[in-house]
Amino acid sequence: MTGTTPADNNNGDNNNNSCSALDLSWLSESVMEAALDNKNLSLNDVGHFHESLRAAEEFGSMEHDVSERLHQKIEHRKETLLSKMVAHETIRVTKSLGLFGILKTHKTWKQVHFMADMHGQGAYIAMAEFQGLGNDEIAKALGSFHEYLQTHEPGQLPFTPPEEAKEFDERARALVETKVKEKLCQAYRRLHKSLMDAELGGYKKEFLNETVLHTPEELVIMFGVTGNVEDDAEEEKEMLAADQSDDEV
Repeated sequence: MTGTTPADNNNGDNNNNSCSALDLSWLSESVMEAALDNKNLSLNDVGHFHESLRAAEEFGSMEHDVSERLHQKIEHRKETLLSKMVAHETIRVTKSLGLFGILKTHKTWKQVHFMADMHGQGAYIAMAEFQGLGNDEIAKALGSFHEYLQTHEPGQLPFTPPEEAKEFDERARALVETKVKEKLCQAYRRLHKSLMDAELGGYKKEFLNETVLHTPEELVIMFGVTGNVEDDAEEEKEMLAADQSDDEV
């Protein structure tokens, strides 16, 4: 009859510990992956996942390769949520500034020209003659925007992260606000370019002198934007070819 030695018992314990660690890693990964797929996930939830993952790593219950995979998935989910928040906040901010209507309509007008160029569909129409972009609409929107800029500190936006994002880290909050400013400057640059184009815009010079009181460059300085706010030809083509059913500007 063969007996067992202390060494054999230790090996058995080590094997059991190894299996337990693997089981915990698999369980943690499965639970976290399922949670990350939740459509109602918030940035705060993602932050809690980061904390839970770090705790599991410190406790030693997480395999390294599993931990790396989960970190990547959590970061990807965070980036997706931040992008959605930037889009949402850009819409909310431009509405507060009185610009949303003309920015959205301007995007639609540009798509009409894009479709005419690329596919021979539709006809060219001056911006001033396009519904929603007449003198009255442009004057009202830019007047509201100018009034806001005159009555607020330079660089200040009506930016308030949604209620569910109050806890998320300050770096992410600052990133969202910076991206909103960049998107605002990009949209204004596109609008300004069309307004000032005598042929495509169709607005009288006197009207433009009275109404368009800020250049894109002034706006960039005002909001302290350091990133590139100019669309290259390919980026603009992709934007115009995309589905226009959303409210992005």
